[in-house]
Amino acid sequence: MQIGYSAAMRQTETRECWVDALPVTLQQFLKLADIVSSGGEAKWRIGEGEVRVNGAVELRRSRKLQAGDQVAVDGIAHVLLVSIGAAPEGVEDEPLDD
Repeated sequence: MQIGYSAAMRQTETRECWVDALPVTLQQFLKLADIVSSGGEAKWRIGEGEVRVNGAVELRRSRKLQAGDQVAVDGIAHVLLVSIGAAPEGVEDEPLDD
């Protein structure tokens, strides 16, 4: 699975991410987008109610994300807009392990 985002967007509060395969669960996405360092951290943050999807607290690690979903994690500056499909031209792709 790959995720892509522009280098310029890494420094901003909001960045767009492209995931090349569906389905992607909330827990997988948190790891792929480097918001958390491990599945255990993702499980803990989700369980503590620190993760919001489209503005609502999400407690399900298995929540399937769709194109256009916005994911925010309390205490972490990044708010991510998820798009499914290939990254646009000029955006770097970073292969990541599942």
